[in-house]
Amino acid sequence: MAGGETEVVERCRPVFDTYAGHVVHLGDLGAGQVAKLLNNLLFTANLATAATTFDLGRGLGVDPTRLGEVIAHGSGNSVALGTIAPLGGSLQQLAIYAAELLRKDVGLVTDLAVRAEAPKGVVLTTAETTLALMDKLR
Repeated sequence: MAGGETEVVERCRPVFDTYAGHVVHLGDLGAGQVAKLLNNLLFTANLATAATTFDLGRGLGVDPTRLGEVIAHGSGNSVALGTIAPLGGSLQQLAIYAAELLRKDVGLVTDLAVRAEAPKGVVLTTAETTLALMDKLR
């Protein structure tokens, strides 16, 4: 995720290529940071969906380890699922390590959305709900 003048990004691309598999020039300076925040917003919302799915599966008598294995090979697979599946589908351990970083990014993107007068939307609400749940688990 890179933002800035095209010539500058292209001049830096060989350096980016040494540590990043896929570099996307997103526009003006700061656009890369906004894309990172939006990515983490969606990841946080996806965590909520994955955790809720595991909770429902447990409630219906489905082993979380097996459910994670099935979903990982199906259309519901995601990075968020892969993050919590090894943890039995629970957000608790992840909350200990990642809640503050995710909270920071969701807070920053919330501020950007307010300044842009964007509608709140389901993804932002879901991400905030996920962070509240993580706070309770810590």
